[in-house]
Amino acid sequence: MGEATLFVVLFFMVNGPVFAQASGLAETKLVEQTKQTENKTKKPKPATYLKANVIHGDFGLYGYRYYFNDLNFEIEHHWSKRHLGLAGFSIGYRKEDFSSSDYGHFLNSKVFWKAEKHGFYFKPGIGGEWGKPSPRFERTRFHYRGVELISYERIYLERNAWMPVGVKNTGTLNPFFELGIGQKAGPVLFEGGARIGYDKFVISTFQFKNDNLTFQGVSRQYKLIPTLYVGVGLKLF
Repeated sequence: MGEATLFVVLFFMVNGPVFAQASGLAETKLVEQTKQTENKTKKPKPATYLKANVIHGDFGLYGYRYYFNDLNFEIEHHWSKRHLGLAGFSIGYRKEDFSSSDYGHFLNSKVFWKAEKHGFYFKPGIGGEWGKPSPRFERTRFHYRGVELISYERIYLERNAWMPVGVKNTGTLNPFFELGIGQKAGPVLFEGGARIGYDKFVISTFQFKNDNLTFQGVSRQYKLIPTLYVGVGLKLF
């Protein structure tokens, strides 16, 4: 019995560190597997943000140069899980032409997709905007023969939507596309990107003949309205 006991004691003295190391490795592996399982099963939580964006436009259209800055406020909600592949939606208000409160008011809404990697997210979206535009895109283009005025064209946005106040059919309803890249920092998110409107324009042509002004015709064209935006959002809940 004494020899057997001595053998057991010596065996564990020699091999004890090996068993301890193996036990530690097994425990570490178990902790890592537990963390991986938790990360896989951890579901993203829904979040709602209040965002403020500055929208900047600088482009040419029908021979004219346009340069402007608009302000857009929106409530943006991110779902905890995808719905038909979508990650969330937003409802917003945009103001253009701060010189007047009679026009330049728009309501907009969009749905968006989202992909996240390395702390950044990529967010394409599509939506629509309804409101009463300013005279920003209203232009008159004159044509001369020498010094004689022979014709002119009136270029403006087509009014295709009803308005609840003022002249009823003076609103517009047009789609837009958006592509944003952003980053979250705690309850704050920073985002920038491009927004492209798809607006319908009307061109009415008038001509002078024998000192009389005659209407020649009207054409309608869709044009892309490219803008850039940068904004910041604060998580509400």
